[in-house]
Amino acid sequence: MGANEITINSLSELQLIQLAKKSSDIELLHRLSQSSYPTVRRCVARSQRASKKTIDTLACDSALNVSFIANSNPNCTIKKSKNSEHPCVICCVDEEEYISRCGSCENLKFFKATI
Repeated sequence: MGANEITINSLSELQLIQLAKKSSDIELLHRLSQSSYPTVRRCVARSQRASKKTIDTLACDSALNVSFIANSNPNCTIKKSKNSEHPCVICCVDEEEYISRCGSCENLKFFKATI
């Protein structure tokens, strides 16, 4: 394990989100795309600086809100169906704000009430 990997492993979810949003390093973005945090992967999926390979991998991510965003990225060459009405999938809240905003999401409350 290299020094950079140790550094990444010691960062909090918020720090990883901020790193993913700011980075233009293709290799770093690829490593961040493998994060256990869907919020970090979603930030990478938004990045137009991430490689096509990384974005294509995220387009098949098991977290629908990650794959949805990756499919919208212009670097995506694998286009999957983007049909979703679940508010957590199509949410446009910045990942840095998820922690403070998701618990009080009116869209999610409305969605749950209609199903």
